Amino acid sequence: MVCALLALLSPKLAFAHPHEWIEMKVEILFNDKGKAVAMRHDWTMDEFFSAYAVSDIDAKNGKPTEKALDELMKEMLTNISEIGFFIKASHSGASVPLLRFEPVSLTMPGRNLRMQFVLPFLGALDLSQAPLAYKVYDPEYYIEMLHIEGPKPIILAGAPKGCRWDLVPPSDNQSMAAYASSLGIDEAPTIELGAFFAEEASIKCQ
Repeated sequence: MVCALLALLSPKLAFAHPHEWIEMKVEILFNDKGKAVAMRHDWTMDEFFSAYAVSDIDAKNGKPTEKALDELMKEMLTNISEIGFFIKASHSGASVPLLRFEPVSLTMPGRNLRMQFVLPFLGALDLSQAPLAYKVYDPEYYIEMLHIEGPKPIILAGAPKGCRWDLVPPSDNQSMAAYASSLGIDEAPTIELGAFFAEEASIKCQ
């Protein structure tokens, strides 16, 4: 269940889905042979969720300690690893399993938690043969997850010439939006609702 994101961090709100928001940047990491080897994620969480998440961890001078944030990050990543980190990735018609994570940092420079982590691929991917496609979404649409607005929501680090990314926004599905609005805090959708509100990313090299 999506509340596995942080079972201890889900406040009881009284409005319709979604209840939490994450803005993200995604960096695709390439090796020296021009193949994709990992995804580096940079998530910024909404202010309300962030405040709730740090309300019970150790703090100093009103700010969470570095040690407490490190422990929280590992707990969060361990929880969402059970559901594939909310990521559906594919290459050459096959899913790309993301079985482990490498924590980078969890910080709170202002009122928003910012978490960075790396997800290595099981093997290097040749994007000149087929694109890497991915979506990031919560199936229950408890959390809305979208790339940041601006020129660089996706970065290709170390990519060879001829590589590019494309990001397709979700379709304007009024019936699904109405269904999401009808759900209460304790109601789970009967379908994979988040897929209807997910962006579609594609990275390919020529």
